[in-house]
Amino acid sequence: MLQSIAIAGVAALTAATAVAAPRAVDVKVIDVEPIVQRVETATPRERCWIETRRYRVEREPAAPLLGALFGAAIGHSIGRDRGEHRAGAVVGALIGAAYANEEQRRLVRRGSRVREEVCEVVDTETSREEIAGYWVTYRYAGHTYRLRMPRHPGKTLRIHVTAPPAA
Repeated sequence: MLQSIAIAGVAALTAATAVAAPRAVDVKVIDVEPIVQRVETATPRERCWIETRRYRVEREPAAPLLGALFGAAIGHSIGRDRGEHRAGAVVGALIGAAYANEEQRRLVRRGSRVREEVCEVVDTETSREEIAGYWVTYRYAGHTYRLRMPRHPGKTLRIHVTAPPAA
């Protein structure tokens, strides 16, 4: 009798384990909703334009001296035709020095303007939408369930069901 009780217990335990073991069931998918997320990307690019820049010009101390030399040479050659080459050289030197001095003043006051290309790196923002997963709604045993999946499941979904042992 003890042996028959043991056999009955093992049979009951085996039956309970068989019922409690998970099994695969295909269920119908009711709804699939994509989960969309926005992805932002920044792409660096170079943007260039032409700009006029002003630079400060320093006074050149040798400019009046050079102006005087050129003026003296011109005055000397003009005065030589009239026999007054010394007077022409002196007058030419004074005029040349004054002209060179005034040009220097004007350049320092105005400055130097230079057109040059200026560039900077800017980010171009782009965004796109991509699917991050799917909300899947399915029905099993009269109840509706919803779960998140990484891929589209199709028309059916395979789930694993575990039934509780009979009491």
